[in-house]
Amino acid sequence: MSVQEDKRVAVVDAGTLKEVASIKTPGPTDAILYVPKRHMIYVTHDNGAHVWVIDPAKASVVATIVIPGAPEFMVYDEAADRIYLNIKSKDVVAVIDPSTNKVIAQWPTAPATLPHGLAFDAGTHQLFSSGGSGKLVAIDTKTGAVTGSIDIAQKVDQIAFDAAGARLYCAGADKMSVISTAGGKLKTLGDTNTAATAKKRRGRPGYARGVDDVYRWQEFLCKILDSGKAVTQGLLRPKAGSPDR
Repeated sequence: MSVQEDKRVAVVDAGTLKEVASIKTPGPTDAILYVPKRHMIYVTHDNGAHVWVIDPAKASVVATIVIPGAPEFMVYDEAADRIYLNIKSKDVVAVIDPSTNKVIAQWPTAPATLPHGLAFDAGTHQLFSSGGSGKLVAIDTKTGAVTGSIDIAQKVDQIAFDAAGARLYCAGADKMSVISTAGGKLKTLGDTNTAATAKKRRGRPGYARGVDDVYRWQEFLCKILDSGKAVTQGLLRPKAGSPDR
């Protein structure tokens, strides 16, 4: 778990939820990712130009990857053994090879600018990147080319992909856009109101970013479930037999 303000990664026991160790980093942290094939942890330098590679067995940083700009979210493609990382200051996705810990490609995200949220559909080899500009793009990971784009809420920070329902949930400023990806096509299903904190993660002193995410999403889910709007509109639960299933 990355702890931005303290410039470290906290090791938490999954059974007790208690911190059992701490790994120092050269600077403030942000996104964090575990690559099981390499047994390594990758953590981004918040608003910096580095990704630090941590060996959990040694509890230390063992490599530094130079990236082309300020990073945001990242995901791992197990089949290709590649890490995809949004670079918000350059409007690209940086492709990292974990075997060499180097950037091997940069894929433009236009028309999505200031890319923040990132999700991956392993079944269709599609990468989805959301821009703060109110655009979402689909990228073919075999070619690096943008294959589609669609309007979403402004200032989206995080997105989540539901493979079973072929849906993307894009949390923006006070509303969430729900997008269908069925058949390899992007289609707007609608927007639902959310808590204001769903727009962007806000660090709290003494809390790790992962913990903050839990509070943010709890607040958001409580609001939409209380209203019942998202459920009655069918945005969160695809109906049986619908073309999006």
